[in-house]
Amino acid sequence: MLLNVKRLKHEINQYLLEELNLILKWHNSQQSLIANITEFDSAYLELHTAGILDILIHKDFRIRGIALHLLHKPLAKLTHEQLYEIAKILYVDGPNECQIWTLEIYKWIYDYITNYLTKEIKTSIRPLSEMFYHHVGEQLLELLSSKNEYIRVNSRNFWCDSKRLSTSSHHRLMALFDQLYSIKTENGYLNYSTNFLLECTTHNPYYNHFIFENSLDKYSFLQFPLACNWRQHHHTYITPLFTL
Repeated sequence: MLLNVKRLKHEINQYLLEELNLILKWHNSQQSLIANITEFDSAYLELHTAGILDILIHKDFRIRGIALHLLHKPLAKLTHEQLYEIAKILYVDGPNECQIWTLEIYKWIYDYITNYLTKEIKTSIRPLSEMFYHHVGEQLLELLSSKNEYIRVNSRNFWCDSKRLSTSSHHRLMALFDQLYSIKTENGYLNYSTNFLLECTTHNPYYNHFIFENSLDKYSFLQFPLACNWRQHHHTYITPLFTL
């Protein structure tokens, strides 16, 4: 029996070594590709054939992180449909590296589709473009409530850029209702919309001014009597609801 246990242990160790060797080979080959992948015109087609979309949902976050980094490089060369194909399968989880590269991909795609919609004439692809736009926008809005502080701050800075949200309070308020509301982000909507409105104050010319121009010891303060008893102050205006 002891001999069988030793043989089984040897077989398991051999299997683990083979798996580890395979992972390391894939890891090293992908790392070497990252630097030069933009030089290949058919890079995405090759990656697609190799099953990179399946790797994007791989349980091994280290492999997924490399795949996301690899995929981020050739985004500018992809077609409208290919970008939508990627956007649909992405989701943010795992360690920081995976989340950061997913965020970077979503940011690039959002700017692309926004620019595409402003130039696009009404064609058969228009409905797909609008669905694409709303999907990516919702994902970026959900990232505003991420547990990862870096993701939250990076997402907030992305939205607060004047290219995406006007620095005018009026226009930004309208954009919050028209563009940045989603059923999926309703729980966090009040939080991030308030933050975006408060961020507008930083663009005001008086934002960096002091509340008092001079030090407080140069001012004279007068006493002002306050009625602390609110019941006595408002007793003439209070009418019980049960009074006929």
